[in-house]
Amino acid sequence: MTLQDHIRTYRARYAIKATLASIICVIINVIWHLEYGFFSVITAYILISMYHDNTLLRGIERFIGIFIGSMIALLIVNLFTDSKLVYLIGMSTWIFICMYLYNDSRFPFPYPALMCGL
Repeated sequence: MTLQDHIRTYRARYAIKATLASIICVIINVIWHLEYGFFSVITAYILISMYHDNTLLRGIERFIGIFIGSMIALLIVNLFTDSKLVYLIGMSTWIFICMYLYNDSRFPFPYPALMCGL
């Protein structure tokens, strides 16, 4: 078996993608001096291992979901910081909506909905 045959196999492509993703994460962590930068490497491994066929798409969906979820969480926190009960109800409602959409087979974007709830 030649080197090109090995590269064409699934295992070699997976190993190359995982290695490149971790190297990129480490380089970004070093350049920006991120305090908890090791989470980016863990996230890269999870995304590649869970969704090896659509890694780029899942990464984009993860970013969109986390961004929307963060904005909604900031909105809820800023609006309801005085009342802990209303804050708890607001956050619980948001998490319920996200998990409901994640488990609804008719909803076209379940993974971003899951990320919004996190």
